Amino acid sequence: MSTDQSYFCFNGSLIFLIVIISSIIVPAVDSVGSSSSSVTMTTTVGDDQEIFGNGRINEKIRNGSGSGVNGSGVGDKSEFDQRRNVGFDGSVSSHLLHAVVGLNRYPNYLNRWNDVRDIDSLEKALEEQLSLVRKQKGRLLQMKRNVFELLKKHDLDCQTSRPKTWDELSMLFCPLARRTIFTKRFSKKYSSVMNISEVLGNRCREIELDPGPLEELIDLFCFDVYEFPLLQEKVCSDIAEFVKKIIEIGKEDELTAEYRLGSRAIDLDRFGLDWLTNALFNIIIRPLSKHLFRDIEAKGDLDWRQGYVATYDGSKEEHLVSHTDDSEVTLNLCLGEKFSGGELIFNGLRGEEQKHPLGRFSPRIGRAVLHAGRHLHAVNKVKEGNRFSLIIWSRSWNGVRAYTCPCCWLNRRKDNLCICGKRWN
Repeated sequence: MSTDQSYFCFNGSLIFLIVIISSIIVPAVDSVGSSSSSVTMTTTVGDDQEIFGNGRINEKIRNGSGSGVNGSGVGDKSEFDQRRNVGFDGSVSSHLLHAVVGLNRYPNYLNRWNDVRDIDSLEKALEEQLSLVRKQKGRLLQMKRNVFELLKKHDLDCQTSRPKTWDELSMLFCPLARRTIFTKRFSKKYSSVMNISEVLGNRCREIELDPGPLEELIDLFCFDVYEFPLLQEKVCSDIAEFVKKIIEIGKEDELTAEYRLGSRAIDLDRFGLDWLTNALFNIIIRPLSKHLFRDIEAKGDLDWRQGYVATYDGSKEEHLVSHTDDSEVTLNLCLGEKFSGGELIFNGLRGEEQKHPLGRFSPRIGRAVLHAGRHLHAVNKVKEGNRFSLIIWSRSWNGVRAYTCPCCWLNRRKDNLCICGKRWN
């Protein structure tokens, strides 16, 4: 990404960095329809807390009154009564939102503030956010170093290795996916002229798939949710086995014991499987989203991805509460193993009341679902066995997020009135 692109991306989406810096998944407080979708409070993820298991979400504690999917968003009055009666309060996210937008928009913005205590509060709030960024960045870099040493020390590697040719890459896909994706037209336009390292290294240009053959591959599961067979079962099993080894060794090794691998998502980039995330992002998610979500979700090309494996332990009846993802489009691929329960429940779009779930998807190894990130979904309790899912979040930083604030993005506003949009800039 060029310097100009980075600046535009940062400037247009500035509010994301300040207001939601530690938020990854947005829970639905009053969603309905599954045994795992009812929640009154989420937990703060700290050094001694887990992300997955028992329905927990990687997010701050929030007030559940009137601020759910279909609530007024006003919240509990007592929360507001405890605040300072007048002036700016840096601990209030809406105050901070107003201040950050003001600083970004108006020259000499603080000249309009007549109480230095308010400026002190703003300064303290921004310093706290910056301190949080630095702390999390430092922890992330240290984790990457430790994970690298762990892989080197124990000679850990996935049995399915990085493909060197287009033929090797295509063989990772199940027969139907291989036939409908890697067509003669695909070969003529891409595989015969494009180096495979471009696709696996996330540096490739946009790929277009033949829409005709895709009709045989993809089924509409429910609104905004599509299912299809994707990878060979052996490939999925290899990845699941690799993740299991990481979890077992990571629990005991002093380098990584503190990270509780398995309780948290296993980020594929950190364990040498970034090539797989890139391949699925470039060949599957980007081109399919252009066809399936063109008028609904993906405004502009998807230009960012994160791939990770989420694990659910049946012996602990682990599950995940109803939530939306911080992504435009999400790919969810079942890696196995044998398990019962763990259905993926889809509850509809945030802000649109649903009395019953729109769909209950029973994961099967090698099959994937592609859905809008803002579609409410949950995971029912895994009753037996272990459930492994490969999840890829995709965003459009230079598209929809460059001119949409978090509030408009989350609530799917389709007008041009957002303060981050062209009308205001």
